Parts: sequence; structure tokens; C-alpha cells
Amino acid sequence: MSSQTVHSSFSTDRDRLRKVLLATGIVSALIATGFTAIGVFYRGPEHHHTHSPWEFYFVAAVVVIATAVVFGFLLPRGLRKESAGGTALTLSSIALLVLLPAFWSGLPLVLGVGGAMLGYAGKNAVSGSGKSTVAVVLGLLAAVGYVAIYILDTVDRAGIF
Repeated sequence: MSSQTVHSSFSTDRDRLRKVLLATGIVSALIATGFTAIGVFYRGPEHHHTHSPWEFYFVAAVVVIATAVVFGFLLPRGLRKESAGGTALTLSSIALLVLLPAFWSGLPLVLGVGGAMLGYAGKNAVSGSGKSTVAVVLGLLAAVGYVAIYILDTVDRAGIF
């Protein structure tokens, strides 16, 4: 593969991601707040613990702030760099590390999606492509793990299994 092809693919990936950055941030925030709403308000026949609506408001605020920082500040800056593998790997690693202790915060989804996107943008970079590839894998693991936790919790509350 020639240097021109790598640079062209590099620019195309980044341009494509810039176009969907806002939409992806909004969708990530909506999914995270939606799962939080289910976690707070859905009791199901097998669940007798009640949650305060303030728990939802707090987590929704955390999700909105995290989404604004990740998709409004970190990713646009990272997409301007030749190699943002370190930033992508940091976002994805934090997402995976907080998955179990703080899945309720929505951070694993927002950080994981952001890290995976930035990692995807840097997969063809001259330097840092290895970090970018690892960031994609870790970010996707965190996002899928987050969704799986909420699905399993909802199924458990519904008494299906």
C-alpha cells in the first residue's frame, strides 16, 4: 500500500467520522439515559427495591456532561491529530475499567463509543495504529458489555429466567 493510499484512507475515515460525530454522541446519550430510566423506574414483578427519581436526574446529568466532553471536545480535537491512538486507548480503557463498578453511570457506553470511534479514525495512521486498533476492540467490548448488563438486569427484574 502506498503512502498516498494510506493518507487518503486516513483522511476519508476522519471526514466520515466528523460527519456522524454529533449524531453518534446524541444516540449514545439517549441510549445511556434510556437504560438508566429503565434501571431506575422499571421494577418488574420480581423487583421490590424503589429508586428515587433524583437518581435518574443525577445520572442523566453525568451522561450529558460526559457526552459533551467526549463528543464535543476530545473527539473533535483527536480527529485533527495525525495520531490519536493514545487518547482513543485511554477512553476505551477507562470505559472498560468502570464497566462493572459504575455501569449505572452511563460512562462505559459514552467513553467506549468515543474511544472506538477515535480508534477507528487512527487505524491507518502512520504512528499509533496499534493503539487505535486496541482502542476499537476495548471500546466495543465496553459498549456491548454495558448493553448486556442492562438487558440481563431487565430480564431478571421481569422474572423471565
